[in-house]
Amino acid sequence: MTQFPPQMPVAIVGYSFRMPGGIQTDDDFWHLLSNREIVQEPITDRYGRGYRPIGGYSGPSRFASPWEGLIREDGEKLFDRGLFGMSQNEMTLTDPQVRMLLTCAWETFEHVGWDLHGLRNSKTGIFIGAQVPAVASWRPMHGAGPFDVTTISLAMLANRISYHFNLMGPSITYCTACSASLTALHSAINALMCGDCLQAVVGSVNYLGTSRLSASFNALGVISPDGKCHSFDADANGYMRAEGAFTFAIKPLETAEKDGDPIYAVVEGTAVNAAGAADGTGGLAQGRYITAPTRHAQADLMRTACKRANRSPGNFDYIEAHATGTAVGDRIEGNASSEAFGGFERAAPLRLASVKSNVGHMEAAAFHCALLKVLVMMERRTFAPISRNLLVPNPEIDFESCPMQVQTECEPFPDRPVTVGINSFGFGGANGHCVVREFRPEQPRVWSVPLAPESGFMVPLSARTPDALTESARKLRRAIGEWDVDLYTLTGNLSRRRTHFATRAAFAVRDREALINALDTFEEDPAPVTTVDEEAPRLLMVFSGQGTQWAGCGRDLYLADPVFRRVVDAIEEHWREHSDFSLREACFFAPQERLDEVQFAQPVIFMLQCALLEWFKTWGVHPDCVVGHSSGEVATAYASGALSLADATRLVFHRARLQQRTAGTGRMLAIGLGRPGVESLLETLQVPAQSGNGLPAGVEIACENAPASTVICGQETTLQPIIE
Repeated sequence: MTQFPPQMPVAIVGYSFRMPGGIQTDDDFWHLLSNREIVQEPITDRYGRGYRPIGGYSGPSRFASPWEGLIREDGEKLFDRGLFGMSQNEMTLTDPQVRMLLTCAWETFEHVGWDLHGLRNSKTGIFIGAQVPAVASWRPMHGAGPFDVTTISLAMLANRISYHFNLMGPSITYCTACSASLTALHSAINALMCGDCLQAVVGSVNYLGTSRLSASFNALGVISPDGKCHSFDADANGYMRAEGAFTFAIKPLETAEKDGDPIYAVVEGTAVNAAGAADGTGGLAQGRYITAPTRHAQADLMRTACKRANRSPGNFDYIEAHATGTAVGDRIEGNASSEAFGGFERAAPLRLASVKSNVGHMEAAAFHCALLKVLVMMERRTFAPISRNLLVPNPEIDFESCPMQVQTECEPFPDRPVTVGINSFGFGGANGHCVVREFRPEQPRVWSVPLAPESGFMVPLSARTPDALTESARKLRRAIGEWDVDLYTLTGNLSRRRTHFATRAAFAVRDREALINALDTFEEDPAPVTTVDEEAPRLLMVFSGQGTQWAGCGRDLYLADPVFRRVVDAIEEHWREHSDFSLREACFFAPQERLDEVQFAQPVIFMLQCALLEWFKTWGVHPDCVVGHSSGEVATAYASGALSLADATRLVFHRARLQQRTAGTGRMLAIGLGRPGVESLLETLQVPAQSGNGLPAGVEIACENAPASTVICGQETTLQPIIE
């Protein structure tokens, strides 16, 4: 039997979407799912009256059904061209698929807190699933133009996102028909595992912008005449086409937990394959038409995904099926699922459902619609039922042997984290399965707390234009008026997890009421606005030498901030490999006179500098250049990447230990003069001096700190005349 190494668990940390039927929020979607409702929009709103079936007859250019799952009020065309730097002409000719994906990508970055400055030239990958560009069959009113190729090419669906956000990770569009969005996720996870990217956006889109495809699918015989997907029902008669766009931000689970990202679910494993030869056939012939699925390939796929996720099929609680509502497809998938997940003792039958029964089949975006449904379920910890289209379960599906049953009502999750499998099958035979687990951290997630909450907060806002800034202030005012907001968390998110544009304002407040008043005043008179250069200034960090330590330094921050605490604890662990005393205890509790000793002072300063460096990074403060003075050079070597934290800790230990041996053999004296002035002073006082050339001397010039700051060293008796 083939062995599969477990895949790296990947966290879903943000998402955005465009859905049909007026669904705009998670709550809208959950209302539809929990009430078993369906989406149906009249095709006349999109194509006109000439495509409706007449008297039950569709005809060569008419549709089989008067309904499709369409986005309302031309929402697929809404686009802020100024945000993406597009001209009016280019925007007008840009495929609505591109518009939706760009907008969803921006919203996802906002959702997860990836600012544009941090994304610039980053190893962020873009992986998009798509099928057919609707505009490919449009005839330009004024003939061919310069934007035709860039809007027709499917490659541009991914490339556009990478281009507009200045990303340097892989940028790929996948076209495997109805499984394209799962194929994109599978490839993104592989890219994360091999290091092609550090984080990724996985998206998909399906836009019903041309009548040609709907008429063609009708001719293929897969469209339901009543405009419904009767998933797993005895009267399954085809599916209703639907459109939508989705983007999901993903990164390795370990990294997401370390970065404090919101984690909506964990993808534990994915697998893809193709349908192969027809079930029960031999020889070289395919034994089936290209659109016909095979049971043996689907069952093998599900088992493979389970192995990669390191999960037994008996651990699964719910299968979000492909189940488009076709008579052949539902029967084969249902029996393949029963075969793959059967043979295990279960406390309850395996739950089975399909979101296509609610919103229709989004084809290339179908898997991402199913994934969104799973995230919404996990957020509410409730299994969602199939729609009311199910009346009688398909008698050709073996529900009993698994056992499994179609979910027909909302059901609370069990106390443990649930595991869900999601099927996605392309009509050309490209299959995929994904294993998603509810996120529950092994240890409770720890968040920082304000060090001085009574001192108040500085709440920043920014936008590209003054009008947009006023609108942002209005939205913030509305949000904090409706919800009980923690100002520390709000300030942290607006400071660290938002892009800071050129037009800016900030509000210094002590509490929620003061912020509400400040925003009301700003909306009436948005005068205190500053415009800055969007290009971030270069940042230099200077790491000081000995003398900055004080008793208890860093103790309050250690108690308040988990990142600062994690670095201090890591250095403490490395330190104890070389020393029998606790550096952490010395830093926080040793008296001042003990901290002034070299063996404590230098390592303590090093530990605090490294912890502050990583803490600043959580606020988006990253140095472009680092400089170290004296013992501060050790932390500088760590900050620049020249030394690992373990090596830097070992270096500062031995440096301090060896230097401690020289204690009492000399003194240092800081003089507020430049080097020429000090040399002249020593000459006037007739003090023999050298500058590090190895010759015997009573005094040496040790440091030239600044044009008017020089340090000399020597025996105390030699320095005494200079002091006097």
